Amino acid sequence: MPRLIVEREMPVARSTNPIPPCPNAIASLAAHTRRERSVNTGRTARNFRRNVVRFTLGTIASAPLQINQLFIHNPLATAPNQLWSWDITKLKGPTTWSWYHLYVILDVFSRYAVGWMIAPHESAALAEKLIGTCCAREGITRAQLTLHADRGSSMTSKPVALLLAELGVTKSHSRPHVSNDNPYSEAQFKTMKYRPDFPARFGSIEDARAHAVDFFRWYNTEHHHSALGLHTPYDVHHHLAAARHDARAQVLTAAYAVHPERFVRRPPSPRPLPTAAWINPPLPPVATDDAE
Repeated sequence: MPRLIVEREMPVARSTNPIPPCPNAIASLAAHTRRERSVNTGRTARNFRRNVVRFTLGTIASAPLQINQLFIHNPLATAPNQLWSWDITKLKGPTTWSWYHLYVILDVFSRYAVGWMIAPHESAALAEKLIGTCCAREGITRAQLTLHADRGSSMTSKPVALLLAELGVTKSHSRPHVSNDNPYSEAQFKTMKYRPDFPARFGSIEDARAHAVDFFRWYNTEHHHSALGLHTPYDVHHHLAAARHDARAQVLTAAYAVHPERFVRRPPSPRPLPTAAWINPPLPPVATDDAE
């Protein structure tokens, strides 16, 4: 007959670091957890640093990017298609707790909306498709573009990171726990949502897309941006702003020649064209007094 194993004969798995007896079981468990956490903190930190080094070396080996191009803290653009910013905002649907997600890629130098998309949900796959389409349409070459975003789930997703590495696009993210590191995209969303024709809710996703078509047509081709010398994003992005600037200067010079008394202080001149755009402008050097 098979032998029966009574309770006292069953093997007992003993922990190498048992919880000491304590009258209060909850307090005992909390003390044990704190001890385990203190022991594992150093090991976790070492493993994290080791994984970061492995990921960085693997990225450098798989994509011909320099180390200083992998981590950009102060992205700078001096011409279109050097620095893009992208983000996702929510548009209210017809009922409570219904939303549509608007994806927008913005050229930081020209403020030109390179591409946009409205979807019923947020998805890294959709973001990957939008970024790839915009890069192909704008003719982006390797090591030409830096793409800045915040630290949302879609922005930091693996599909987007792999696509950028494949295209040779440098990835830039907002600093941790800093809410204003994506100012260009946030300002563009504010421009959209503060316009008088922006509805409180959209009846359907088709309604939202129709509104976005009209808005981005106006924003790109008719909106005279104050940071662009009152030029439109379309003109700056497609290198038409210099000719517009010269034409404005000729008109102002002719007006001054006819009626100089209307200009009291000095001859009029058009606003200057943009020369550079930063995500995080470097801080000016602090003056130190070296005098003894």
